[in-house]
Amino acid sequence: MIVDNKNLENVFLSYGFSKEEYLKIIKTHPVYELTEATLVRNLKDIFGFLLNYGCDEETIVKSIVMYPAFLCTDSVRVENRINDLTELGYSKEDILKIIKYFPSVFGLALDNMNNKLKNMQKLGLSFDETVKMARTHGSLYTRSVDTMNNKIKNLMSYNL
Repeated sequence: MIVDNKNLENVFLSYGFSKEEYLKIIKTHPVYELTEATLVRNLKDIFGFLLNYGCDEETIVKSIVMYPAFLCTDSVRVENRINDLTELGYSKEDILKIIKYFPSVFGLALDNMNNKLKNMQKLGLSFDETVKMARTHGSLYTRSVDTMNNKIKNLMSYNL
């Protein structure tokens, strides 16, 4: 179990997280169930992989702050999900946007995520609008397709 300590805090600060972000992350389920060694290893692993993939440090930090459970995975799983998204036809540019605006994709079943993104696009939203809506209205992704479509239509009527 993670315990707040200066060494761990310094690791996070060295990657560009603020103290407030660090404290939020280590108190989030399931992150607080990790050992300190696992958390540090996953942070280094994911950070290095995403930098090599083309993400900038600020995007990686924001993605982890938005979705702390990102740290419960490793670069192999991240790479596998990126490969899955590529096979589904998403470009590298699209995938970078997904990482930036919708990092919780790494916690969703691939078919579920893909079906919901495609349904939002069928409603007339562009890919960028779809990904941004996923970030701002992420609970849409936990609902059935019909419920999600009705909520999206309602939101679109307000020009959101």
